Amino acid sequence: DVWLWQSSSSRIIATAAAELGCDLIVMTTHGRGGLGRWLFGSVTEKVIGSSDVPVMITPSELPADWAGCNWPSVLIALNGSESAGRAIAPAARLAGVLKAEIILTQIVPEAGGNQDNAHSEEAENYLLSVRSSLICPDQKTRSIVRIF
Repeated sequence: DVWLWQSSSSRIIATAAAELGCDLIVMTTHGRGGLGRWLFGSVTEKVIGSSDVPVMITPSELPADWAGCNWPSVLIALNGSESAGRAIAPAARLAGVLKAEIILTQIVPEAGGNQDNAHSEEAENYLLSVRSSLICPDQKTRSIVRIF
């Protein structure tokens, strides 16, 4: 029974990470959608839903030299919510270990006219406050606001 196996596997992974005091779970995903996801499910998705430990997901087709660049970077996507803000500390910690640049980003909806400027300015101020709250003052950081 695939569903039972996935449920058991995800519970075991999440429990092991907690018991071992892990700071991060790294998993890959096939990225199935639609019928494939419905038929086969996703152990990765179940781990994300059941673990208190942050989960880093990589695509199954990840090139072997993905981290081979000279200047790694970690993107932290934020929307101003408390739940999105919970990603800041573990992502910043990971960036520190990797000696990576932190890129803070927020996407704001296109409103038209002066509202675009107001939303962008509000997002920029939020990202600036997040940036100033990061623990490592010598950490290379930048922030990007995108309008869609």
